Amino acid sequence: MILLDECAEKRLYTDMPLSRLTLVREKPPSGKKEDPPRLDNFLAATLPVRMAQPVSKGMVRKLIIAGAVYINGKRVRIASRPVIYGAKVDVMVDKQKLNAKNYFEEKLIEFTAANILFEDDDLIVVHKPMGLPTQPTLDKARNNLYAAVQKFLREREGHPDVYVGLHHRLDRDTSGLLLLTKTKRANSPVSDMFREHSITKTYVAVVGNASRLEKDGSTFIVSNHLKKDPNPQNPVTKYTAATSGGDRAETHFQVISRPQGIVQAQPITGRTHQIRVHLSELGFPILGDPLYGKSFTTQSLRLMLHAWKLEFTHPFTDKKILVEDPLPKEFQRT
Repeated sequence: MILLDECAEKRLYTDMPLSRLTLVREKPPSGKKEDPPRLDNFLAATLPVRMAQPVSKGMVRKLIIAGAVYINGKRVRIASRPVIYGAKVDVMVDKQKLNAKNYFEEKLIEFTAANILFEDDDLIVVHKPMGLPTQPTLDKARNNLYAAVQKFLREREGHPDVYVGLHHRLDRDTSGLLLLTKTKRANSPVSDMFREHSITKTYVAVVGNASRLEKDGSTFIVSNHLKKDPNPQNPVTKYTAATSGGDRAETHFQVISRPQGIVQAQPITGRTHQIRVHLSELGFPILGDPLYGKSFTTQSLRLMLHAWKLEFTHPFTDKKILVEDPLPKEFQRT
């Protein structure tokens, strides 16, 4: 399976000579009200007319992911964002080179045996690249790690009867380790490990406001409840600390390098965006986080969060298993 490195798209895009195209969603002459279109659909319909040349839906999506599209002056990387009447949409493009095959020079990643960091008859632990969804999304044509693992195992074993069970997930822009089952008999004990918190997950994050961290080696715990942010203006679902209701969330942190803003995180529970919310609400947003650290997104081309280690007792052999996924090059530079 070939997977797209979206970080490479963003990096290469910033080196291009660009022109600004401004599009405005105007009310139809008939005055008939229409539901606001998605940003990708709006651009797919208007850009070809404005530029007098073809612009594919795939190219529109790449422009959005690369950070080349703004709505009312604010950068938007969410293709489903609605475009309301009167909205001004700016698109930064190189009009002469837009349809060149190497306009976005994609770095291709093939899911191979190198992506598998532990495997036996019942379990498999794999590396998930940044920018790849863990499981299928609303866009059925989009690649995802679960499908990639299935495809790889089917081709390796030479038959279609391959079972893969998904028991936890990583955010799309988080890289690192993911544990899956290869047999149905492993589902119950692995689910028990996650439910009983007997599997230790260790992440590494690079945060902003590092000068406010305590000294290296210091530890702190965040334990609260999280729920969906009810703000209707949010284009995507966000989470926030809850004074009432919500789900319990607990994360244990350790400062690895205060000067470099490197923090280790061990989530005890597994809530959506848990580490990101906990660090952000403490005043240490993860670099490159567009949801919880907007003022620090320009300091990194990716979300600086990596699932580094998994430690657990094998449900059938009782052996202690420790799997590590080396830090990506962006972390090594830090």
